[in-house]
Amino acid sequence: MFPLHDRTRRRVALAVFGSLCVLPTVLILLWGLIRHTPWHTAAEIRRLESVLGLRVRVARARNTAPGVWRYEGFSLYDPETGRRLFSCEKLDARYSRHGAAAPATLVLRARGPVAHEPAAAALYQLLSRAMQGQMGPAPLDVQWTADELALGTGEAAVHLAGLSGGTQSHPGGVRAHLRFHPAGGSEAEPAHVELYRNRQVTPAVLQLKLHTGAVPLPCRLLAAGLPAFEPLGPDSRFLGYLQADQTPHGWRGDLTGQFSNVDLGRLVREPFARHLTGEGAVTIERARFDAGRLLEARGTVAAGPGTIERRLLDAAVEQMGLTRSGLPGFDDPVSYRQLAAGWRIDPGGLHVEGRCPAAGPGTLLVGAGSWQVGEPVVQPLPVAAVVRALAPHGPAEVPATAEAAWLLRRLPLPGPPPDAWERRTTERLR
Repeated sequence: MFPLHDRTRRRVALAVFGSLCVLPTVLILLWGLIRHTPWHTAAEIRRLESVLGLRVRVARARNTAPGVWRYEGFSLYDPETGRRLFSCEKLDARYSRHGAAAPATLVLRARGPVAHEPAAAALYQLLSRAMQGQMGPAPLDVQWTADELALGTGEAAVHLAGLSGGTQSHPGGVRAHLRFHPAGGSEAEPAHVELYRNRQVTPAVLQLKLHTGAVPLPCRLLAAGLPAFEPLGPDSRFLGYLQADQTPHGWRGDLTGQFSNVDLGRLVREPFARHLTGEGAVTIERARFDAGRLLEARGTVAAGPGTIERRLLDAAVEQMGLTRSGLPGFDDPVSYRQLAAGWRIDPGGLHVEGRCPAAGPGTLLVGAGSWQVGEPVVQPLPVAAVVRALAPHGPAEVPATAEAAWLLRRLPLPGPPPDAWERRTTERLR
């Protein structure tokens, strides 16, 4: 050791103390102050907006630890219309990385989340971007939880509970899943929605699986992502299973389950401008569809009481060859007590079986008086007969009307039955 003058030792000690103690303390204090400034919150909001592609408003953002954020008064808005899409009281976010090769993980926990009315399309686009890897330069896995979620506001809101889900990257694609149950049904089997973006084919295909669990789900909830459920009515519910693939030509898949509280009036009023009232249940034993067209389906329907437009009743009897006993009088619309049938439709046509328990075998419709409508004598019925019954305006064969075109785009086209087509395909593959 070199002998140092007392003054020199003091200066060295002060320099060491300043560099190792004072300077780090000052830097930490400045860092802490900067994190609590409005500029820091504004910078975090700009970062979120660039990642999400939506307008973000946060009442307060706190960086409680490295990689951990708490957003209070968090809201998402459509950047074009300015309408609020999503809000929650508090949103906790935690970023972590378990290895250099593994994707980063973002864990989200929302408290008091509300998805507002116009949110479905924007949030679906947000999920699609995440599954396509367009949320940032590096892959990001997401996990989210929420005790409860309100879809909509006021009395029309749908409340879900026990939500958990996330997105996870795989070598062949990205998988997203969500588990939940309707509020008040926590002990029942939860509903499960799974989306998988398969990148092993070109172009990439989105695969959907929906299982409602033990409790029927409101169709207006499912209509947020699947518009085909919307015409069933605001009180309708679905219990069952749906599997579908989104191809360049539309959705292809199959469905099995039961629809309850179906609004028959809305089903025929919107596409056909026909009058039919009554609430009922529709059971789908199996339905196959491709590119928006029904390939084959079988099931049952039971509804009533209600009313039916007289012209619609007469057209159904005439065009579908239904048997009718008695006349419903001169009322328009006509009152009926019960509608019940088993049905099957495929490229070979429509087969209908009357199942009204209040009347004899083969009865499809029981009127409020003494009249009844029975199943057709000649079956199966051609699909064109169904088109003419629901859209009777036009030429004698198939009406050249918007209503008829709507049906023809969705009903099975005449041809060999689906099992014969599958047999020929199998033979060619062999």
